[in-house]
Amino acid sequence: MQDYFLLQILDKATNAIPHNEKHISDLSEKEFDDWLKKQNFSEKKKPKHYIHLPVPEVQLEPQCNKSKVLILPLSLENNATSTGTAAIIEEFGKEFGVPCEHAKEYLPFDEQNNTFNLELARKHREFLFSLKDHKEEMLETVRILKNAEKAFDSHHNSSCSDRK
Repeated sequence: MQDYFLLQILDKATNAIPHNEKHISDLSEKEFDDWLKKQNFSEKKKPKHYIHLPVPEVQLEPQCNKSKVLILPLSLENNATSTGTAAIIEEFGKEFGVPCEHAKEYLPFDEQNNTFNLELARKHREFLFSLKDHKEEMLETVRILKNAEKAFDSHHNSSCSDRK
């Protein structure tokens, strides 16, 4: 999605901005305003450079609108699961400087039998692996949400420029 977004900007910059005899940076503010008012941006011109825009991975329905809700990463966590709860505790630990003990690897010692509890160590190791998988899934979820937000912004900006 990021590539699509950047390619879309590149396409607009190279193909949609009309040519001016004088370089834009050399224009005064008044000259630029006058030049800008004379331009017809609704007119479709033949592109100077072909830029292949891949199909975005987020497809928007025309009747969809972006809400004003800000999605916080912790709000996506499911505290009904042990991995979701562990991720929440870990994040609070980072933000407030509280040590997070579940993230440590350990080999518990059973003082009654004077042995190490390998079964508990294996279960803890499995939990750490599932927590790692959970974090990767959450990063992918956040990435998808950010891509959808960029798609809404891009769609909104292009539909607003189409109306001008």
